[in-house]
Amino acid sequence: MNAFRFLSLLTVGFSLLVLVFLLNATQGRMETEAVRVLEGPEVVLEAGQAVEWALLLGGGRIEEAWPAPQRQPRLFLVGEPGGALGDAEVVAEAHYFEDEDLSRPAFISGGDPVVGVPGENPGELAFGPLWMNWDHDLKLRVTVKGGGSGTAKLVLRGEATVDYLAARSVARTLWFVFTAIAAAGFAGLMLTLRDSTGASAPGARPPASS
Repeated sequence: MNAFRFLSLLTVGFSLLVLVFLLNATQGRMETEAVRVLEGPEVVLEAGQAVEWALLLGGGRIEEAWPAPQRQPRLFLVGEPGGALGDAEVVAEAHYFEDEDLSRPAFISGGDPVVGVPGENPGELAFGPLWMNWDHDLKLRVTVKGGGSGTAKLVLRGEATVDYLAARSVARTLWFVFTAIAAAGFAGLMLTLRDSTGASAPGARPPASS
C-alpha cells in the first residue's frame, strides 16, 4: 500500500513539474513576442532619394516569424533627435508582392504613400499600422520629399491584441497555481517517505490493537 501511494504521488508530482516547466516556457515565449521589434539597417536619407527594405514576415522558422498575436505592426522611421529629417516631408510606401509581381498595398489606412507624422519619441516619424501577410515579401520604400539629409532606420513595432494580453495573464496565473500545487505535492511525497521509513524501521512498534 505504501509503495502504491509512493508511486502515485511520484507520478502526480512529476506530471505537475512537467506542466509547470511547459507553462514557464510558454510564458517566456509570450513575453519575448510581446516586445518584438524589427529594425532595418541605418541609412543616409537625402532629399529626392529613396531607401528600400524588403523582408518576409513569415520567416523560415517560427522563432524568426512575426508573432501571430501581433496583427498590426506599426511602421516608424527613427532618426537622430532634432536632426534634419525632423523638418522634412517623408513619405512611405508598403506593398506585399505576390506571384507574377502582383502587389497589394499593406497600410491598413489604404493610403499609399503615407506621409510620416511625429511619433511619441524624439526623432521618430510614424506612418501607421500594416495588415499582416505571412506568405509574401513586404517591401517598404521611404522617400524624402524636402528638407535636409540625415541618418535613419526603418522600424516595425507590433501591438499585442487584447486576447493575447489576456492569454499572457492567464498563463502567468496558471504558472503560479501549478507551482504551488507541485510544491504541495512534493511536500506530501516527502511526508509519505518519512512515514514509510519510520514504519519499516527495526524496533518500530506495531499499532496498538483495541
